Amino acid sequence: MHPCGFAVQELLHRYATEFVSEVLEQRRRALIPLTAVVGTFHVATRYLRLPADDVKEALRVMLETRSPALYPYVLVDDVLDALELAVRHCIKSWDGYIVRLAKSIGNNTVFTFDREFEKVEGLRVVNPFPQDLMKHTTRMSKSCGERKSVKLTWGAIRALHRFPPSAWTRQKRCRRRVRTL
Repeated sequence: MHPCGFAVQELLHRYATEFVSEVLEQRRRALIPLTAVVGTFHVATRYLRLPADDVKEALRVMLETRSPALYPYVLVDDVLDALELAVRHCIKSWDGYIVRLAKSIGNNTVFTFDREFEKVEGLRVVNPFPQDLMKHTTRMSKSCGERKSVKLTWGAIRALHRFPPSAWTRQKRCRRRVRTL
């Protein structure tokens, strides 16, 4: 990766770490589903290719805070509704789960810079990063010649990763289906 790419990741990492700390310390009202922690391990080790022991240790430290912001419940009805939302809005099933979770606790806000959530009516999507940072990191990524898409996801904030090729195929299929409806 070009050195500029590391600068982009470092800036995003700093803001994501601060955001998650605020959530865990309950200085910011948000929840982190425990299922997102499991997903974070997968994304960090598979797509970012970070060492599994390092990722496990970082997540262990976070989990051992036992913060009330760590949301432990996964109900069958939530998963069924998540799948329905995924199909209806042509979003990933994981994103459907996050939408369902937000609605089930009486909330309509999701913190992310994943634009896929904007497809869901009645959902308020909040990018937790400063707008000038997002513009700067976009310019920086383009000027560094990074060709793969990156986005931040982690329930509220999950992990910086590159999309696997299969995700592009699924997105094209969804776009085609939406146009025919």
